[in-house]
Amino acid sequence: MKIIRTISMAIVASILIINVSVAGTEEFCADKWPNDYRMRNYCQEQQNEGNQQLFSIAESKGLVKNGHLSASPNGGDYEKIIYQCMTKWKVSRFDTYDYKMVVYCIKQQFEAYTKTGSGNKNSKNTGIEGFCANKWPNDYRMRDYCQKQQIEGNQELFAIAKKAGLVKDGTLSTSPQGGKIERIINHCMRKWKNERFQTYDYRMVVYCINQQIR
Repeated sequence: MKIIRTISMAIVASILIINVSVAGTEEFCADKWPNDYRMRNYCQEQQNEGNQQLFSIAESKGLVKNGHLSASPNGGDYEKIIYQCMTKWKVSRFDTYDYKMVVYCIKQQFEAYTKTGSGNKNSKNTGIEGFCANKWPNDYRMRDYCQKQQIEGNQELFAIAKKAGLVKDGTLSTSPQGGKIERIINHCMRKWKNERFQTYDYRMVVYCINQQIR
């Protein structure tokens, strides 16, 4: 006999209080697959499995007590991720969640959280890390993507500058009094400099340069 944990939700002071009772999954799957009972059954199995995985993840982060899952947007980083993913994939119409997508969302965010070094106490508050963390404070997947784009932009900038003879001993140096390409690079770097994080929006710097060179 299968014992399936289902979930009901109450919002109290922006906290998700979740216990071991739910209706909604059956109705959710019936609405999704009104004429295909095989897919409806598969949907329910997937949702039940997702439900169990959600509780397992939350329990590992100390968010389950006496069979209740509690998550808040004001908690720790992992708790915030779980809260955000549940909020994103709540199916209000049937008073349930798309558990499969909740778990997928959480796993994606946890992975990106680790990649970006967000859990590292020595994580930088300046440079590309700080810039992307400020741009995507609650979405670690987008933060990871942002960092990759900025690093790629930095590499492209150095390649353009090196071709123009502006890189010496690994240092890029430009002047507004230089040649045409040097002036363009200098202008674009000044335009997209981010003083707060002591860096540049390298993606926009390169875009600006390519637009000016045309």
